[in-house]
Amino acid sequence: MNVILSRKGMDSRSGGIPSPILPDGTLLSFPIPDGTSGKPYADLTYKGQSLQEIIRQVSPRFDFVKNETCHLDPDIYNGLGGRGSSWKPAYGQCDASATHLDKMGVGIGDVFLFYGMYRQTEYREDGTLQYTRGAPILHIIYGYMKVGEILRDPLEIKTRCPQHPHAYNAERGNNRLYIPDAYGTFRYDDKLVLTKRGQDSRRLWALPPFFAEDGISISWQGDNRPVLKDGYAELNSASRGQEFVITTITAEQERNLMNWVKELIGQPADKKHSVLRNVPLDQLIAKAAEMNLNYTHTADDRITRMWVTKALLEAGITDKDFPPSSAAENVIENERPSSKGKVIHVLFADECGCIYCKKLNAIIQLVELRTPCLHCEKWRGTIQGEGCECEWDDFDFKDAVCVYDHVAEYDRVNSFKVTPQHEKLKIWREKNEAGKRQYNIRKWG
Repeated sequence: MNVILSRKGMDSRSGGIPSPILPDGTLLSFPIPDGTSGKPYADLTYKGQSLQEIIRQVSPRFDFVKNETCHLDPDIYNGLGGRGSSWKPAYGQCDASATHLDKMGVGIGDVFLFYGMYRQTEYREDGTLQYTRGAPILHIIYGYMKVGEILRDPLEIKTRCPQHPHAYNAERGNNRLYIPDAYGTFRYDDKLVLTKRGQDSRRLWALPPFFAEDGISISWQGDNRPVLKDGYAELNSASRGQEFVITTITAEQERNLMNWVKELIGQPADKKHSVLRNVPLDQLIAKAAEMNLNYTHTADDRITRMWVTKALLEAGITDKDFPPSSAAENVIENERPSSKGKVIHVLFADECGCIYCKKLNAIIQLVELRTPCLHCEKWRGTIQGEGCECEWDDFDFKDAVCVYDHVAEYDRVNSFKVTPQHEKLKIWREKNEAGKRQYNIRKWG
């Protein structure tokens, strides 16, 4: 898996001002000026204010006569208004930067981590926004996208994403749009800050220590490479360039990289929530947008429902916050609820990260952000990185069952017509209990 640190938003050369860390922690990226995009800052709104108004509050001298329109890319903010009913999340690239991504083998399944130049803001007494005096300018990761599809045909780009700036100039060299399989934006958290604390250069980064290992490579850095210092991998990052592609050469390095991405992105809830279960998905999304909550969007409504439900519950929202609806009697489109006779199997991965897959009737290794479980009709959710939940017809159980020994699970499923049920389940329970003990030892010591 490739991970790309992608520099986006206004900086010292494009726009000349940092994007704001809003008082509530929102990382609101200011798109760079672009005279060819046709999208005025004044048309894009956030919480009832146009981006032009917000920019003018923090930087009264910003020249909107010269810089009336902007390049909104990546276009991944769910709570941004003024994009029209045809809006779809997308990220565009072209020319030398696109060629660099191709050269590095970036494609479907890879993850962009978007970062930019940010500074803390606060409210004046009159309610307008200003940069906090003395607050440093930092490089901060504000969002991400997992690539699900790449559009290269100019006509297809214009047809599917007409609002995107790369559709206005679709004939540019090596132009393309990355369409997400999953994406999201973040609120401020220390773990998202790239800039090393206690010094003045925002380009000097403090990355996790594994970045200093031989074999870890970050493209576009010239002779600069991370050096282990003060418990971090310190990197004097390149001042030019947009797409910094991170690659690894060992399985352990890739695992460390994936774990880092996983920590930044976060994980969905590890259990099904009875509250909000019967609220239509469009109402959940509308409520989250109204409250400006950040959550992960995916092409699969089941996964989006899980993420938006988690965000709403953490914000204290319950069923009482929605109007009465007959939705409880209906099947929500594209969602796969439990059906009569089917049993949830909670599959805890073993020491090798493996689980039993009913669809393939095999033991497979789970690989974060790569395993195609999300598109399986049996998949029901994750267990906070410990495995996943799957659902299938099972004549041995009536209620949900936890699986710890996946060889025993494979044997149980495949001995359906050979071994009497009581004998089969006795053997399975003994092995599964032993597997549970081993799991608890690994997890708790």
